[in-house]
Amino acid sequence: MERLKELMDLLGYRFNDINKLDEALTHSSYAYEHGLDYYNERLELLGDSVLNIIITDYLFVTYPELSEGNLSKLRSNIVSEKPLYKVAAAMNLGSYLLLSRGEKLSHGDMRPSTLADTVEAIIGAVYLDGGFDAAKVFVLSLLAPIIEETAAISNFNDYKSELQERLQIDGYSDIKYEIIREEGPDHDKMFFAEVKVDGKPVGRGSGRSKKDAEQKAAQQALSELFGA
Repeated sequence: MERLKELMDLLGYRFNDINKLDEALTHSSYAYEHGLDYYNERLELLGDSVLNIIITDYLFVTYPELSEGNLSKLRSNIVSEKPLYKVAAAMNLGSYLLLSRGEKLSHGDMRPSTLADTVEAIIGAVYLDGGFDAAKVFVLSLLAPIIEETAAISNFNDYKSELQERLQIDGYSDIKYEIIREEGPDHDKMFFAEVKVDGKPVGRGSGRSKKDAEQKAAQQALSELFGA
């Protein structure tokens, strides 16, 4: 019981029913070994869904300028195994897990997938214990540094992908980029690109590389066609 109280202090959430936290920390291997009829996989499934809706809602409200594609990309980077493992490792979550002897010997308490799954199970437990509002406060508090860090390093300026997504929705599929000219010496060359949709020029741009020039052309096309 003391280990659960200690973990609640680290989590910043006090469970009304501490048994829910105990279940979230119980690995299936431990349940099988000790004849228990509960373990954390159902909570993990629930927590995964709760986590996704909370993060999606937060990103939707916080970043109104991002397209559906970029919102989806950012969400995926936040709710994936790596950041959840990072959160778990920071609080030494593995030391609170209930694992079978075999899992302990194979260092299951340090396995990224196991720890990430346990974070999701705890989120599911918080949701059942305190409801959606409590789960939302818990998740955003737990992942705030991860959200800020991920948003800061994400590259949302993939104008070519955004242009393609928007045009395909409108039924256009023939999108072509062309380098229409180059200027300057090889060590300091400037490229000029043009993007055409169904053979019609819709944007131009320049850059120090062909890729940059095409991105600038796509950016101008987005502005001309969609006001983006």
